[in-house]
Amino acid sequence: SSYPFSLYTIKELSNSFEVLCSMDVSTGQLREEYGTEQDWDFALSEISQYGSWMKYIVDVFGTTTNLEIAVGSWTSFDSRKKWLYFIALKLYGAKSSWCLSEATNIADSSALFIRGVFRSLLHLSQDDKDFCKHYDERKNIIRSLGNPDSEVADYCAMVKSKGEYTLYYLTDASKSEQNLIFENLATYSEKIGRSKVIKILEHVYPALYAYLQPYRFKISLLDSYFQEYKYQKVVNRVFPDFLQIVDEQAEKREFNLLLPARSAKLDAIEKNGTVVYFIDAMGVEYLSYIMDQCRLRRLMAYATLCHCELPSITSFNKEFVDAFIEGGAVFVPDKNGIKSLDDLKHHGEEEFDFTNNKLPTYISSELDIISKTIEKIATKLMKGTYKRAVIISDHGASRLSVLSKKENKWGSESNAEHSGRCCLISEIDEKPSCAIEENGYWVLANYDRFKGGRKANVEVHGGATLEEVVVPIIEIVYSPEEIEIQLLDKNIKFSRRKKDAVIRVFSKTTLDDLSVRISGLSDEYEGESSDGQTFTIALPELRKAGTYTVDVYYNNNPLKSGLKFTAENSDFSERKLL
Repeated sequence: SSYPFSLYTIKELSNSFEVLCSMDVSTGQLREEYGTEQDWDFALSEISQYGSWMKYIVDVFGTTTNLEIAVGSWTSFDSRKKWLYFIALKLYGAKSSWCLSEATNIADSSALFIRGVFRSLLHLSQDDKDFCKHYDERKNIIRSLGNPDSEVADYCAMVKSKGEYTLYYLTDASKSEQNLIFENLATYSEKIGRSKVIKILEHVYPALYAYLQPYRFKISLLDSYFQEYKYQKVVNRVFPDFLQIVDEQAEKREFNLLLPARSAKLDAIEKNGTVVYFIDAMGVEYLSYIMDQCRLRRLMAYATLCHCELPSITSFNKEFVDAFIEGGAVFVPDKNGIKSLDDLKHHGEEEFDFTNNKLPTYISSELDIISKTIEKIATKLMKGTYKRAVIISDHGASRLSVLSKKENKWGSESNAEHSGRCCLISEIDEKPSCAIEENGYWVLANYDRFKGGRKANVEVHGGATLEEVVVPIIEIVYSPEEIEIQLLDKNIKFSRRKKDAVIRVFSKTTLDDLSVRISGLSDEYEGESSDGQTFTIALPELRKAGTYTVDVYYNNNPLKSGLKFTAENSDFSERKLL
């Protein structure tokens, strides 16, 4: 002993951590390596004033029993307060937070605590009954933590260990994770299966899920064509069956029969009090996403489908500009339109270019451009600056044409234009196959590229595929009052033999159209009504007993989702009676 003649046991405390252990016994729950010498010196100076960890932590965070509340302020904490929060969690836990508890249990420092939050989900199976609940909690917390780039990068590297199940563990909270979603879909979508892919995306990437939702064109060719096109664009491949449809349409050119020219629909649109957003290169593939974005902002939208002029390039498709200006409409930002979407399709972005990244990661930016435009529209309409807004486009564009990498045998002196999708008639002696003659150009209607044409990096236009020529005119108004919808039949009986399943939907607001989509059934079903409020919907495809979910639409505008009814097969009851 250093003090052999002392009447009492004397223990020499060599550092601040040991002093804290003697000052407050709860310090014994901690380990010295949880902090640096400077951290413990700081803690000692504070605890000396407060008398205990509990009093000090209550003063700083307001509680020791609900510490999970404080994580929402993490980004405003300085480094010392972040360390103290980690220590507080080590001492008192976060009983109401699975994610913080998981991270705290495995972390040995405040830096590793953040890593523990990010990796917490990796300890769970995607089949765990609480997986979705824990997923949502973690997603909220990583946003509160500021989603630091270093931790996002670490998580993106680690999550790949899940292989074909990686998609379940990703979020849309960062560009890196969004990019990894597209990488995972390109690799595993076929193995996962389309229906499961879309179901997973509903949870992990709602914006992409909304883009992939069906839009009801009321033209069967367009319904199936664009649903297939969007999915293949997202998973980054062209299916042989779809390529066959493209080649068939290159011969039939049914868009001329099915749709009017855009110029024929301009007179019917009210122009006085209208603000116009001309989005260059925005085809109809985005309509389901636009409808969802409008729903989120209490906007109602109505889309008129048209075809553009050929070739599908801006110089031949600006007739609507003068028509709107002469009618008194105002273009925002100006009559030249919003070029960001077209620029993205032509040139990609910093981390996307087909020469170094063949994944469609740019889709995230496409959706962001459209979302921001609709947000601006909502602001103007809610302020009452304009009565209505119109989104209009000159032409669409094709991703799958780029993926096809097909070059035909016809070349031209100028090596063709617009990535080989069209060329001047005067430059080729014979009519190329699958080409349309229009406005002095040969315009390709399949996925070919004229020989010598510059290869596109992202998407291409100038041709005559449906995604290049079908364009929308979207009229948008503000709808301040929610359209209240009720499902009148919570329990129904049906006969599988008679195919007589029927439900009734009630709308507080009188509507001239209403349709529903039912979980497990492939079609969209029209309602019939004599008063515009009570709609009867026949469901002949409903053949199994069970609980079903109903989503209600008005002209493709989502009105209500998640309504439920239970269906009972009456055929079994009849057999029992017999």
